[in-house]
Amino acid sequence: MRDDVESVREPGVRDLESVSERFRTVFEDGPLGIVVIGADLRFSDVNPAFCELLGYRKAELLGRSLDEVTHAEDVESTAGMAQQALQADGSYRHADKRLLTKSGATVWVSLLITFVSNDDSGPPYGLAMVVDINERKRTEQALRTPLETSRALLNVPIGSAILMELDGTIVALNSTAVERLPGDAGDLLGRSIYDLMPPETARSRKAAVRCVEASAEPERIEERTSDGWFITRIYPVLDDSGSVARVALYIRDITRLRHAEAALEESQSTVGALLTGTP
Repeated sequence: MRDDVESVREPGVRDLESVSERFRTVFEDGPLGIVVIGADLRFSDVNPAFCELLGYRKAELLGRSLDEVTHAEDVESTAGMAQQALQADGSYRHADKRLLTKSGATVWVSLLITFVSNDDSGPPYGLAMVVDINERKRTEQALRTPLETSRALLNVPIGSAILMELDGTIVALNSTAVERLPGDAGDLLGRSIYDLMPPETARSRKAAVRCVEASAEPERIEERTSDGWFITRIYPVLDDSGSVARVALYIRDITRLRHAEAALEESQSTVGALLTGTP
């Protein structure tokens, strides 16, 4: 009998249920913090990853406002970003922000917010996704210190880390970078990073390094390869006089983040029903 019922159901219904199930899996079991908020920025649902990030139980967060767990210096800008997302129905707004844990500690997150109108003409609901970037922020700050400190930072567990001369010569690298590059650490030290890249990638990295050298400001590159999505950040390493002496590359795999974003976007029309228990 169940097979007969399944056979007459419209394909769109089955597709919708499949999307709903994928979103529910991402929400409940995924590593990214996800919350559902109203136009007043109060939490109507929060997932386990978000609770773990801030050290709260779910019951302690429901009904509270995003402002209440946002660093005082970021409250105004976060509210403005949410308002922009609310006015631009269905589009995303993204920025790095500081949240506060239950203990009062500050944690840096990459915050993405979108608002979606309800099909039943009810008030819009928002989806916010947060990614812990505390290690990255600490690294950015510390890279503006002497070169010896920068070498130690290669052990920060944020992905592949490579310290190199301005001409691309590898000075130091962490174990994750060694695993992703051909050869062992002894073979890689002293080689040009550009010799290990496809020609087009090497050209774009050289241009980015020149920009970092000229401006003493970081550069960010996001790209998709056959292995997934990656963000490469190129940071200036300053000498005692404040000049750019070397650069540090930090390469982070964001494939899971992109998949989660796709699941969120794909599920926008069904999230309201999912989280309220409506069939």
